[in-house]
Amino acid sequence: MTPFRCPGAALGILAASFLPLVLAACGTPPAPTPEPPPNPRVLLDRAAERLVALRTVAFDLQHQEGSTQLFPGVEMTRAFGETEIGKGFRFTVEARLGSSYFETHAVVLDERTYMTNFLTGSWEEVAHGSLPFNFSNVGQSLADVLENVRDPDLLGEEPIDGKDAYRIRGSSWSEDLRVLVPNAGDGHDVVMELWVDRDTGALAYATLTGPLVDTDAPEVVRTLALTGLDQPVEIAIPPGLEQ
Repeated sequence: MTPFRCPGAALGILAASFLPLVLAACGTPPAPTPEPPPNPRVLLDRAAERLVALRTVAFDLQHQEGSTQLFPGVEMTRAFGETEIGKGFRFTVEARLGSSYFETHAVVLDERTYMTNFLTGSWEEVAHGSLPFNFSNVGQSLADVLENVRDPDLLGEEPIDGKDAYRIRGSSWSEDLRVLVPNAGDGHDVVMELWVDRDTGALAYATLTGPLVDTDAPEVVRTLALTGLDQPVEIAIPPGLEQ
């Protein structure tokens, strides 16, 4: 008599035998290869290209530590304003004289400089080139600064003002920043940290640690924020001084 065999049981045994072979053949999908981190020099070069192409920009220069001497006894703590590249810029300075704080305003236009009087607040024309910094061609000037950054190192990604950015550390000699700070001294080593927008490639923020001018304290720390890229800006002669 032929013994009874269960087809279902036989199929189960067969499937169990082949399952390890099937799994071994398929295997676990390989993990995707992570992209290598971007080259910080390439990031700075692209940011420089973006800066050169700017038409307008807003800037905010502040001091986390120390200040910038405008005149003996007068220390600037902040300067913020807007630039129309190739035409001029306007800005407000926050400064202190002893224990007193005050604001003054300035316009640089077509190689002429106007500033409000510290005491009266009225607009006056002053000697061109007498300001402590020059933002008239800030795009090209900052591009030159980026090209001279020494030993750039990518620290990673860190958001700035809610936007993803690459954070880069390097250094520069103070004389390489003379395009922005005409009175910059020689031989001061300035440590720079730069935030480059990951999506647009634009320079968004920077910190500069160390003296730029000879009157700076050794521990001075400045920050520079760039916003309003290519937003409408119109620089005009202050009222009452038109000719």
